[in-house]
Amino acid sequence: MQNIFIRRLVSIVLLCVWAVTIFCFSAQNADKSSDTSEGIVEKIISVTYPEFDELSTGEQVKTIDITTLIVRKLAHFLEYFILGALAFLTAINFDNTRSKLNALISIGFCVLYSITDEVHQYFVPGRACRFVDVCIDASGSALAVVILAVIIYKSSKKRGEPNAKKEVN
Repeated sequence: MQNIFIRRLVSIVLLCVWAVTIFCFSAQNADKSSDTSEGIVEKIISVTYPEFDELSTGEQVKTIDITTLIVRKLAHFLEYFILGALAFLTAINFDNTRSKLNALISIGFCVLYSITDEVHQYFVPGRACRFVDVCIDASGSALAVVILAVIIYKSSKKRGEPNAKKEVN
């Protein structure tokens, strides 16, 4: 019984810590957020595009802009992929028999959190509230939940658990 309590507590704490981490990234003003992205973009370009310095200034700007867009949207996706995984793991720690319901609740939680996060960004100087980011966030969390649900189902089936079919229902 104590083991279950500890698992539940740890999953809730990790979920909350990650939600706060996302909030902190969103609370960065546009300049701070851009600086973070620019540092990552510079590293990516230096590793993947050795002839970058030989490009014209216009081509360099275009390459930086495209790479920045990809990095920023991928960051959204990955932040919510992790949030989705943590939400689903937390849900199944409380009820391991209703995976579909747990999946829907987890994805719903992530979408609601994404919406509140975008509204929060609206009030941060230089940041914006974007529907496309909510869609990207939802995709990331949904993919994490689906991957985990499949892994859990396949592992329980492999172990020959009688409730293996039940766990995905």
